[in-house]
Amino acid sequence: MTLRGNLEVLEQVLVDIVTELKYHKQQVDIISAEKDTSGAMVQMNIAQAKNSVLSEELKIQNEMRREERQQDREHERLLRQIHVVQNDTTTEKTRLLQMQRRILELEGSVGLP
Repeated sequence: MTLRGNLEVLEQVLVDIVTELKYHKQQVDIISAEKDTSGAMVQMNIAQAKNSVLSEELKIQNEMRREERQQDREHERLLRQIHVVQNDTTTEKTRLLQMQRRILELEGSVGLP
């Protein structure tokens, strides 16, 4: 082989290496773009999930407040009913005592011991 032949072979090897390097650079660029796209998608999914969780948390907080207000109203209603029953009980005890005194008075006037 002559020097010219060796140079041509080397030149062809260099052309092949450059071609292969260009191919690999394209592959790296494609993978890099896919990585960026995937990263953006992941960030978008994270943001959506976070918004969904925050929205659900807000709904639950509102529901809890509503339930607490309802429970407070029911508690107040029951306390009013208890108060009414206590007043009625006191009134009835007073009436009972009055009736017992009246019975004793009537028994005394009739002559029963």
